[in-house]
Amino acid sequence: MHVSRFLFVVVAMTLVFVPNAFAAKVTYADNVAQIFYKNCAECHRPNSVAPMSLLTYKEARPWAKSIRKAVANREMPPWDADPNVGHFSNDISLSQEDIDTILAWVDQGTPSGDLERAPEPPTFSDGWKLGEPDYILEMPEYQVAADGKDGFPNIYLNIDTTEEKYLRAVELQAGDSRVLHHIVLFEGLIALSPDIIDARTKKKAQGMRPTGANTLYVWAAGSPPSVFPEGYGHTLKPGQEVSINAHYHPFGEATTDRSKIGLYFADKPVTKEITTAVALNSSLRIPPGAKGYSQNAYYTFHQDSKIISFLPHMHTRGESMLYKLHYPDGKTKDILNVPDYDYNWQWIYYPEDPITVPAGTSMEVIASYDNSGDNELNPDPESWVQFGEGTNDEMLVGFADFIVDDGIAPVFGDLKTRMSEAMHLRPKEDCYFVDAGMFKAGLYLPKEGEGMLYLMEGDFMITSSLLDLQWSENQGVANARMLIGAADTIPFGLGFTLDGEKLTGKVYPNMSLTESHLDSPPPTGLPLKGVRLASADELGDSKSKDDPGVFSLHHNLTNND
Repeated sequence: MHVSRFLFVVVAMTLVFVPNAFAAKVTYADNVAQIFYKNCAECHRPNSVAPMSLLTYKEARPWAKSIRKAVANREMPPWDADPNVGHFSNDISLSQEDIDTILAWVDQGTPSGDLERAPEPPTFSDGWKLGEPDYILEMPEYQVAADGKDGFPNIYLNIDTTEEKYLRAVELQAGDSRVLHHIVLFEGLIALSPDIIDARTKKKAQGMRPTGANTLYVWAAGSPPSVFPEGYGHTLKPGQEVSINAHYHPFGEATTDRSKIGLYFADKPVTKEITTAVALNSSLRIPPGAKGYSQNAYYTFHQDSKIISFLPHMHTRGESMLYKLHYPDGKTKDILNVPDYDYNWQWIYYPEDPITVPAGTSMEVIASYDNSGDNELNPDPESWVQFGEGTNDEMLVGFADFIVDDGIAPVFGDLKTRMSEAMHLRPKEDCYFVDAGMFKAGLYLPKEGEGMLYLMEGDFMITSSLLDLQWSENQGVANARMLIGAADTIPFGLGFTLDGEKLTGKVYPNMSLTESHLDSPPPTGLPLKGVRLASADELGDSKSKDDPGVFSLHHNLTNND
């Protein structure tokens, strides 16, 4: 009896002294409108991407139950980063207090309050979010059929200026966002995929020999404009040539797209040039029905740097993506985790403070995929899925904008040193620096497990998993997929023999090797020679002048026997 009375008193006191933030009425005018205006109105307004407006009480109230569910489950606003890994300046997720406020408003019957006291709704432009651009790049019209194959045009344009310009922000105005999947804007002329639609520069584009692939801007479905911190940006030459790689996907209705890219210039020269680190794995291959299938890609920083933004990119089977740093001293740190990747909302994540990255640090990008029938967006759970630009293919690309501490722009250094830095996570005795004539690369060839091929071109670091790696004493075979455009790949086999420190063999474009080729390799192929990375001085310190680079490999790989 005494125990029961004691417990009753304790419970009663608890109920009295625990504050109830929502004992008072929660109204749209006094409590909810300001939350909607700050966190939701950018999309939830007339003529924007969301299905309804939340700018007025009359517009918001009919959606109360749907709002409650989406907010309680943290589905809206659509912010996918793990709050326990890093802090981001553009985080639009709601605080727990804001969530509780909205839930209480719905549970109390969605009272309006005195709408005369409600804050003024924000105003938006139906045109450019950042205001009128200083310069507009108009993409040529592109016809998209109702169905059929995806389109991947290359577009080559000039920025018609007579003096140097300093790019501080970029915004895409999609002509038809229903069919435009992505665009990537590059400085200079880059041969990215076979479709060339600008006849004016067709001959020049086909004959170019790029020395790098400096990325100016990346847009994918749901991406916001890119706004660079003060003093950071890109320096553009007078009459700067640019390349645009675009991807169009039919959606059931024929249409025409003519998108525009708005460029915003700063008044002063940039103090730091932004470089986009690109980590990708072109040998991605996902088995039918696989759930939680994981692959990774790498990028290694040659100088002390600071990361200022991230853009994870996958397609409809993308499940999660984790960015992890591997420091030269062996320590590791997770810097961005997207545990529930949403193909329809591909965010650019801006850290509150730039992330310090010492020279020699490797950034690992770990991606997970759901190719099962449980994935509602999966077009075909019974198919093998490979790396490719098409929407029904898959991608593993981790973008990260960075600046260097020493100097205005990166100095990438000689290729052998970069390869040594790139493979520092691997056992040295299994790493080789190889020359195949049309490219030089790094090879990680373990006696057991999956190997890796490393290719570099400017700010790109392309890793290709070596699939089906098999050894028989000192002879080995492996297969991979080589990137030959923005995302076009071809299969190729590697056959090799190890003799002490030296590696010899052949590359076989458009051919996969099997165990039978260990004893009888195919007679035709491109000669390959290499040495263990520790002895790589024999192959020279940098790319030869005849090395065309990653983005010009298509001709060499498909026109050699």
